[in-house]
Amino acid sequence: MIVRLPVDFDEIGGAFVRAETYSYDVVQTSNPGWPGPPYPGGHSTAATLQTSPIAYSLSSPSHYHAHDGFARSPYPASSTANALFPTAPSFPSPGAHANSDRWRDMSAPATNDAPYLEYTGSDKPTPEDLRRALFIPRFSPPPPHWRALIPSEPEPDANGFYAPPINRFPVELLSYIFARCMDKEVEKPFYGYFTPNCTPLVIARVCRLWRYIALDLPLLWQHFSMRPCQGGGHYRIARLFMERTKGLGIYVYYAEDSRRGVYPREVCPCALDFIIRNIGLVKRLDLVEISPSSLLRLSRVRPGMATFMMKLAITTREANTKRNVAQALSSLYNTPTIREVEWSIPTFPENVHWSRIVSILLRECVVDTYTLMRIIASSPALQRIDVDITPDVSAVRCRPVYHGIMEELIIESDGPQDMLFQALDFPNLRRLYLRPRSSIPNDAPYSHGWPFLNIDNLYRFLGRLRAGLQYFLLVCGGASFDEAALLHIIRMPQLSPLKMLHIAELGRGASDAIFEELTLIEGSRRAVTLPHLQRLALCDCSTTDGTISRMLQSRDKASCPLRRLSLGYPIGEQRVHDADVATMEMLRRKGWMIFWSSCFGD
Repeated sequence: MIVRLPVDFDEIGGAFVRAETYSYDVVQTSNPGWPGPPYPGGHSTAATLQTSPIAYSLSSPSHYHAHDGFARSPYPASSTANALFPTAPSFPSPGAHANSDRWRDMSAPATNDAPYLEYTGSDKPTPEDLRRALFIPRFSPPPPHWRALIPSEPEPDANGFYAPPINRFPVELLSYIFARCMDKEVEKPFYGYFTPNCTPLVIARVCRLWRYIALDLPLLWQHFSMRPCQGGGHYRIARLFMERTKGLGIYVYYAEDSRRGVYPREVCPCALDFIIRNIGLVKRLDLVEISPSSLLRLSRVRPGMATFMMKLAITTREANTKRNVAQALSSLYNTPTIREVEWSIPTFPENVHWSRIVSILLRECVVDTYTLMRIIASSPALQRIDVDITPDVSAVRCRPVYHGIMEELIIESDGPQDMLFQALDFPNLRRLYLRPRSSIPNDAPYSHGWPFLNIDNLYRFLGRLRAGLQYFLLVCGGASFDEAALLHIIRMPQLSPLKMLHIAELGRGASDAIFEELTLIEGSRRAVTLPHLQRLALCDCSTTDGTISRMLQSRDKASCPLRRLSLGYPIGEQRVHDADVATMEMLRRKGWMIFWSSCFGD
């Protein structure tokens, strides 16, 4: 077995575990772009494990996939897991004896007979001991005594170089490295993509202990990323993975897209066969760019077979999916265990257990305002909704819809949203994203209505928040959302917790007033505007030189968390911004991420 790390360890993280005899590809984590995460269309959910490693089937999915030849898995250890270092048992090799209390002392150098260094003979750790060795709290610091665990007198080789075998390191240090390799991918697992251009770094051949741990942990083998293949190689590897999951469920990502070339003319059925035969063990199923023939096969799954299904995500290669096929796919999500549905088929999904749904995404399936409100009213557990809705210029008021746990609302449309925002009451909303479905034509009857005919409806909606908004994105502010509207909402107490503000195409642009409002004035009694802001993006900034600089310097001096900035000026703007650019360069050297360029439109 080999553990492989991406070259950019600090940025990516990840552990690669594979059998030596299998061919493999490399998964590289891409930069998801900015702003994010979270950003529209993206959602990250931290995976957790129960206190007992045996309770994998009860834990939330880690939203990750592993490709055919190897398992690349995040490490989600719960904060309640037993800490490794105070309780780990020792297994000295035969004929050796070590005082484990002295060996764990920081001031005591490790001896050659220190426990954990090597396992031989019959006195080897049990599977439960090996599980416990890996479970340390996530993001915990290295043990304070770890340096004392490394031999203090290195033995150079014949060339004068010292390269200690990995099995000379103690289990605490090895387990810490193992765990840290898997931390970051838990947060953003599906930003990974397949590429032959990434060359990972082989750090070491894994010691016997790591092999025991990896082979005995179902968590490392539950995530599959599959594609149509030639022959049955993928299917054989998948069966090996299945054996190691020990029946605790699998998470499957299956794609038929063209990122590796042309669409396959004759799709090898082995991957789809594997999915259908094991549909009763699938907890999450992501189907990407699926062909009509594959959808037809999946629609024939008998109702009641997908008993473990917690999340279903479907995008199709062709937009004209037959209605009867789309309706038959309900057998994949019509189960009491379903929690998340991402549906990119024009036909509305039927027979959804709305009372159990936590997250719903509807793409290509445009709904009207009344349907959206019925979904919200029927889903008491709903926390995230991402939908395309039809424009509605009706003056009819709807009955208010209250939802106490909704956290994220993403609306995509081409018309005014006044009626919807008059009715919605989401006191605990944290993320609000509004974006047009396409470029709004100037001659459309509602071209000046996006996003609101009356901006007061947005003010009242935000005024009903109690927990405070943390992320706000608006694409194409239109005529109603101008600089005055932006100044009004950022002064609202409900937006004080805001961490990300992204406004594209602000009506009539942004002047000095926005940046003066965000500037911290020393000794002023005025309340700080957006004190928790971390990311700011604005287009069409028509400012005088020095205004942006003063805002940035004041926030840097006050140690505010703002560290990411994306500002655009109108195309053709020839104003000189020497002071602003100089401050941006200074902050870039301090680690800020700053973009300053012309906008792509007038």
